[in-house]
Amino acid sequence: MKRPHDTQIDEQVLHWNLERVETITADKSYDWDKSRRNLKENGVRPVTKHREFSPLDAAHNARLDETYHHRSVVESVIRLVKHRLGDTL
Repeated sequence: MKRPHDTQIDEQVLHWNLERVETITADKSYDWDKSRRNLKENGVRPVTKHREFSPLDAAHNARLDETYHHRSVVESVIRLVKHRLGDTL
């Protein structure tokens, strides 16, 4: 059974955890204006890399702060957990 991409379930995850989430970091595969707008409306700071279609997108990416770069540490931990537990998550 094919699982949906995470971008298809981000609103559900946000709804379940809204009171605990202040910032969300994501790579450019999550670069959706609708998602970014939804996060901001719910008081969550989206730190998402932009897909670069214009110089403005490149400028946004150049302004990403240290918060964005911490996401690689989190992704490494998730990868290790998935490796150990498999797809049971």
